[in-house]
Amino acid sequence: EQMLANSSGAEVLLTYVPPQNAARYAQVQGMLHRSGGVDGLRKLVASQRKSLEGKGAQDRKKGKKKKEKGKKAKKGPEAVQAEADKQLAQMLRGMSIDVSEGPIWRTVRVKAVGLKTKKNASLRDMVEDRSEIVHSMTKGRVGYIHVPDTCELGFAEFYRYYGRESEREALIVDLRCNGGGYATELLLKQLRNPPLGFNMLRPGRGKLQVSPEMSTPGHLVLLIDENTSSDGEVWAEAFKRFGMGKVVGVRTWGGVVSVGGADLETIDGGELSIPYQHYYTPGGGGYVLENHGADPDVEVHWPPAPLAGAAAGEPRPDPQLAEAMRIAEELLAQSKTAPPEIPKFPLSRLHRRHNG
Repeated sequence: EQMLANSSGAEVLLTYVPPQNAARYAQVQGMLHRSGGVDGLRKLVASQRKSLEGKGAQDRKKGKKKKEKGKKAKKGPEAVQAEADKQLAQMLRGMSIDVSEGPIWRTVRVKAVGLKTKKNASLRDMVEDRSEIVHSMTKGRVGYIHVPDTCELGFAEFYRYYGRESEREALIVDLRCNGGGYATELLLKQLRNPPLGFNMLRPGRGKLQVSPEMSTPGHLVLLIDENTSSDGEVWAEAFKRFGMGKVVGVRTWGGVVSVGGADLETIDGGELSIPYQHYYTPGGGGYVLENHGADPDVEVHWPPAPLAGAAAGEPRPDPQLAEAMRIAEELLAQSKTAPPEIPKFPLSRLHRRHNG
């Protein structure tokens, strides 16, 4: 990984040696050293390859004649390469290097990915790990969604998991480290979409279906921290003001400012971004998000030092997520869960006539 750190986008050759082949690989390296390195090995097989290429040319001529008769001939270069590999294997066996189980090492051409790809892969691992923790600790009753921002990535991450996680009885939405954006109103609208009813299928045709399908369970918990910023703070404040659920964590960044309309470029190539508008919330909030941020309902800090109980090599405990799970289960215990108990469908006129 360190070798490829500065090779983003470039193709490199990597040689992999399985642990069980390390001793034999060392023998090959010793042989190469005695024979002049890789160039020496090329010289050792050059005469063999040259003679094989001569035989290959004769085989190609014979192959053409066979092909004219309707028989398929082997390709010359491939046959030459296969025979050269066979001769090289015999040469290695003559040096007491066993290659009967296949190649001792493999050399592959790889292309190093950029930092953005690695970041996205780490994000996926983190979200999947947290989802597994939430599902196992709550016996599948609580779902989990992480929204890294309210731009394209956050919008995609939200709907990547919302369809399946909203089918559970409660939902935790994680806005920690949310970088802001512009899609809060769209995602809040989705979270404020309660079930309108239930589709009752005929017996044996499937289970009860909630309508609409992309509706939100009645119990929501929002996670925030000091890195929740900009449009993410708007989300947290509106979530709390409209009573959509409990907010857990610590006070957000406090920088809901709009920049971009009055940016200035300096002579040394720098840029000066000047806030050009404020954000006001009705209902007594005013300009509280500016220079203060959104406050949680339940304050839970995540200490920077390793917490007690974290074993070596294991992920650190997440006290904020643990509190969110506790509150979600508490909300489930205090109210009836969906779907409600639905009575048997009443008999129609046709059924009454038949029974009468």
